[in-house]
Amino acid sequence: MINYFYLIRPKQWFKNSFVIAPLIFSGSISAENAVMSLMGLIAFILSSSIVYIFNDINDLDYDKSHPNKKNFNTPWCSSS
Repeated sequence: MINYFYLIRPKQWFKNSFVIAPLIFSGSISAENAVMSLMGLIAFILSSSIVYIFNDINDLDYDKSHPNKKNFNTPWCSSS
């Protein structure tokens, strides 16, 4: 089965959580600031996932010929 969820790299999303750090360390936690930080986090997750997909498309030919990457379970790189 093709794993489309892998394309957006959910394992990398934790790094985007650092967008929330200023909210926590500023000491001014409010509902408005929390919503704005959450919107920033979602924007970072979406933009980084889009970049990962574009990168996969751009590197498609190289990844298909790579000895290890051609066996990844992704829609474009998988040789099966």
